[in-house]
Amino acid sequence: MSHKERPGTGNEPPTDVSQTSTSGPGPPTDHSFAAQLQSAMLALQQANLDAQRAADARALAAQEAAEERAKADAERSAPPRPTTPSDGHIDLRRFRTSDGPTYTGPYQETEPFLAWIQGLEIFFDTKKVTATDDKIRIAGTLIKETNLLLVYSN
Repeated sequence: MSHKERPGTGNEPPTDVSQTSTSGPGPPTDHSFAAQLQSAMLALQQANLDAQRAADARALAAQEAAEERAKADAERSAPPRPTTPSDGHIDLRRFRTSDGPTYTGPYQETEPFLAWIQGLEIFFDTKKVTATDDKIRIAGTLIKETNLLLVYSN
């Protein structure tokens, strides 16, 4: 080869770098293999995502069906609750004691306690509480003195 000749200008065709064979012992020189790996990875991720969405949809459908069955069973087995308690009682779950007079003490003094009892009677008349059991339960919630609560609970 002379100095004036370029390599590859003879009878040999020029080698194209992008057409290099990947079957050789060296690492591949083209980017098509990396692109294939990336597309395979993306396809696998998409398949996993689709499978997870399908599993979530099945689980949600099963949960909704179970809730419907439980609701239907509860409606069939539970007796209807009366809207108003019988025998002149009031619904203690809905009764608001926050606007009632609270007793905070002292527990050994009689005059403040009697004044609280009078206020309690006015409160019961205003709220139309007539049953003795209801009055006792409501009065117990209005006492805030801890020592008196111990006496009242006995």
